[in-house]
Amino acid sequence: MMVLRAHRIVCERRQGRHVFYRLRQPGMASWLLDATEFLEQESDVLELQEAIRKARRAWGGEVSSSVSN
Repeated sequence: MMVLRAHRIVCERRQGRHVFYRLRQPGMASWLLDATEFLEQESDVLELQEAIRKARRAWGGEVSSSVSN
């Protein structure tokens, strides 16, 4: 997160002990979801593919049911 903050990609909001981050450019979210789809398709590691699917679900992105290699 330090690198993302340093490059002004995210900004933070503190609430007590919690820190919440958000993208400075909301349009970047669709680009990131596209990038995760590409990474999932290029990966031969099932654990990595599942981790990417979970991340997209958490971010609200659509997740395809299968990946063709």
